[in-house]
Amino acid sequence: MVGKPLQIAAAVAGAVVGIVAVRYLGLNAVIPALSVAACWWAFTRLGLHRRLVLPLAFAGGHGIWFFVGLIMTLAIGGSAETMTEVGLESLIVAAIVAWGCISRSRPALCVLIVYEVVSLVFNAIAWTGVDELRPVLAVHIGLRIVAIVGAALALSRWSEIAAPSN
Repeated sequence: MVGKPLQIAAAVAGAVVGIVAVRYLGLNAVIPALSVAACWWAFTRLGLHRRLVLPLAFAGGHGIWFFVGLIMTLAIGGSAETMTEVGLESLIVAAIVAWGCISRSRPALCVLIVYEVVSLVFNAIAWTGVDELRPVLAVHIGLRIVAIVGAALALSRWSEIAAPSN
């Protein structure tokens, strides 16, 4: 098992990043981390190729975090504008991730990358106007970057994904 040391190193690095994130971000790190972990587990069980799991789990976990945010916004009586924005974002992410899981195709990954890049632009614009929400925005940006990098890596190694299984 050549990959075992790499898996252990990744788990240790992930635990360290998680501890630091929870220390500084609290629930703003816990909910997305649990959401990504749940998606990772589910997509692995669904038999997705390992190269597809990373981008789809991060995008899916991010989408679940949006959905949790929508529920929380409803619970505290948030504005209709906020609920519309978060609800629309949840639906878009769910559709892209579902498409990626079902089709396991390059176009789905390309759409994921485009969506995340466009969203990063909006996040960068929002950065200047949200002093107290910057930690939350930083988590959004981090999730998007990992999804983009993961999708780009999957596309660059598409021959592994498209190869017939024996």
